Amino acid sequence: MYRFNLDEINIDMTKIPNYLPFNDASRVLQMPAGTKVFFLDDENIRFRAFQKASNRKLQIDWVKTVNHAKSKFAVDKNNYDIIMIDHDLSDRETTLPFVEWLIKNHKDMQNIPIIVHSHSIWGAPQLQYLLKTAGFNKVHQIPFSRIRLDIT
Repeated sequence: MYRFNLDEINIDMTKIPNYLPFNDASRVLQMPAGTKVFFLDDENIRFRAFQKASNRKLQIDWVKTVNHAKSKFAVDKNNYDIIMIDHDLSDRETTLPFVEWLIKNHKDMQNIPIIVHSHSIWGAPQLQYLLKTAGFNKVHQIPFSRIRLDIT
């Protein structure tokens, strides 16, 4: 087995496209109290951390699977102010089918802010790229650990 020596790998950060998480600094998400958030993530700890950081001042609909996300979003889509999605879900599921479904069925949601909060260096840029090329113009990639909330 070959092991990489990370000290020997030189990466010119200026050559990395700006949609990769390496270039993102901590971002402050400013949201008024009562903001309705669609939160697609399978991790209990991330949901609890987000809920705690918001001081329970946000209305968060948390879904853990693509199927649940589709059914919940189909019913309540007009009620959301922001969409937050992870990439990797449990049992080898990703949110890619949800993003493809959103692009195909909800072009009317192109102006809603979408935060891809995944740490996946492959999956997060893919989701952001697909959404942006489909005309969703408020898509941002911010790894979850770099999000800072400011609830007004």
